[in-house]
Amino acid sequence: LLLLLLLLTNCCPMMCCPCAGALLPCWAPDSNKPTPLPERFYLGGVESNLRGFETRGVGPSEPRRQQQRSSAGGASTSATAAPDVAGAGESAILRDAVGGDLFANVYAALMLRLPGKAGDLGVHGHLFANGGSSVLLSGVSDAAAPADTGTGFGGKLGALGEKIRTGAQHLGQNFRWTAGVGLVLPTTLGRLEANYCWVLTSQEHDRVKRGFSFGFAANMGL
Repeated sequence: LLLLLLLLTNCCPMMCCPCAGALLPCWAPDSNKPTPLPERFYLGGVESNLRGFETRGVGPSEPRRQQQRSSAGGASTSATAAPDVAGAGESAILRDAVGGDLFANVYAALMLRLPGKAGDLGVHGHLFANGGSSVLLSGVSDAAAPADTGTGFGGKLGALGEKIRTGAQHLGQNFRWTAGVGLVLPTTLGRLEANYCWVLTSQEHDRVKRGFSFGFAANMGL
């Protein structure tokens, strides 16, 4: 098995691309202050390097709000959470992604160069494993912070650091994993992929996309 692995790696390059990030609330005095939605990390799809899931299909989410109008003659409206389960045959999105403050993902692949003109154009196959997750720092309980951190800047900084550590633990506990095989067409703008994915682990509200899928990832360099 080791000899076979050595032969494969000599003929077929292997690559591993880990990535992680953290969005902090501008070091605000109140570490519970939520971060802006547009600045958060959203995972899911080739474009965010997490294959096997719909775009923005992984990470924190909330039930989608629905507007309900009052009876005739009334002008008031109220927002209620949409039911969490779609009817048979429905593909409606019932939850909205809200993004995460911490994220991590990893992509590892064995590259297979194609013969002929396709290979000359850079088209290649890849046998890959993909994983990732994201969490919100504002969702981490204050109970995670030590009680003796103090009220000064140093104490608040320590509480924020403890919250990041706890958030990182949640990140590892909720990591999603997929595996698959596909074709990659590099272009000057990015890479176009056609993949077949198997979802190995997922969470309750993830929007999973098993089987065949197509996607485009900009500026990945491969």
